Amino acid sequence: MNSFQKECLQLAKLQTFNPDAFQEDDKVAQDICNFVLSLALIYNDFRDLTYAQVLLEQSKPSSDPSKSRFWGAFAGVENHLRRLTVGLLHELFNLIQNNEKVLKLEFMKKLVSNMRPNAREAWNIVVKVAMGSTPKDDVGKSLLLVRNKVAFHYDPKEIWRGYRQHFRGETSKDDRAFISRGLSMAESRFYFADAAAQTYLHEVMGTETYSNAIDVVREFVRPLNIALMELVDRFIQKRGFPYRNYEE
Repeated sequence: MNSFQKECLQLAKLQTFNPDAFQEDDKVAQDICNFVLSLALIYNDFRDLTYAQVLLEQSKPSSDPSKSRFWGAFAGVENHLRRLTVGLLHELFNLIQNNEKVLKLEFMKKLVSNMRPNAREAWNIVVKVAMGSTPKDDVGKSLLLVRNKVAFHYDPKEIWRGYRQHFRGETSKDDRAFISRGLSMAESRFYFADAAAQTYLHEVMGTETYSNAIDVVREFVRPLNIALMELVDRFIQKRGFPYRNYEE
């Protein structure tokens, strides 16, 4: 049995519910349904990223770091997962910010108040950062750094900025750009592009600050995703549509 099959077996048995749970009625507006449905997708995306990180760690090269295909590919994928996590957090911040009115509705307030304390705390931290508050704790500060300083959406100028710094800057790390050049995706990788992305992020935040912030954020993703899980589950139950077991 492979790792993915083992992961799937950890999932709880399938259940179903009436799809009308996400259809507005005289008690719940469609805006609330849409917001919670979006949170459900973000939960799945965070879950996938967490699983991808676990798989990657299992494949980490056993040798000391070096300029090689193994370490180049590993570092590139690891940095990609970090950027995806940061990007997904940005999407969550934007979703919350664009739905401030929804958060103030009584139905949403009751959902949040019924969450377990740790989950509710994680949710409230994200909401505060999304709305522009300045937290004092390490988690809040790290999220704020990610929100305000890291906006890496394939901006050509910023990618060039990282590339130039990595290969031509005063503290350049390489004087040659690396590539695996084949005739298929299996044979090819542009390591120089990975280096450009990573160096850009280190430059805008500072290497130590970036590393610390990313570590804190990655640890926070787990309680955050539990918060999203609880919000979605409580929403469905509060709509009054019962779950039914589905035999596999």
